Amino acid sequence: MPIKILTARTPDQIEHALWLRHQVYIIEEGRYGGVPRPEARLTDRFDHGLGVRHILAYDGEQPVAAIRVNLETGHGLPPETHFDFRSTLAELHRPGPANRYRAASGSMLVIRGQWRRRYNILRALYRAATHCFQHWGATHVLLNSTPKLAPLYRRIGFIQIHDPVWISEIGDHVVPMVGRVEDCRRHAFGLAHFVPHLGQCSPSTWNSKGF
Repeated sequence: MPIKILTARTPDQIEHALWLRHQVYIIEEGRYGGVPRPEARLTDRFDHGLGVRHILAYDGEQPVAAIRVNLETGHGLPPETHFDFRSTLAELHRPGPANRYRAASGSMLVIRGQWRRRYNILRALYRAATHCFQHWGATHVLLNSTPKLAPLYRRIGFIQIHDPVWISEIGDHVVPMVGRVEDCRRHAFGLAHFVPHLGQCSPSTWNSKGF
């Protein structure tokens, strides 16, 4: 059975995304203090409201991976919680038609340990997230990568804008990065301009083998 990629539409699916973070970050990797929480979920203020999508991967009925994507709606983006992107954003906001700018972000990427090498789940999530950025009309993506994934993002075209920053709350370094949605699209879908019609960023018919 192929891995199914979908955008959360129900409260249960959103809860699956929050549970996956707790399972991977706290239980498997010992981040955020490494102490299991009674509610077995990890959440923040960016999980609800306008301009947020939770993209999940399921193996059958079992949630195995997720990523959160957010569009800037005037309330900040998750990566800005741990790094000040203002100087970079000011550069992108320079006047002129060539500098059209709309920010989005990717965060809370999690893949359960036993699924990390069995399927091309990371690429599947990346393509689904890129579709959302395009659907929103975003031009740039902010993220705080882990040091381990930073080389992968650089190959896609993301620019590291600061040395790794230690975040005591997480218990790990983050690498602040900025990328263009156009570069994400090129890497995700190649030179083709065709993108499958998925409604409101809802890749419910995709599977990891197709990527």
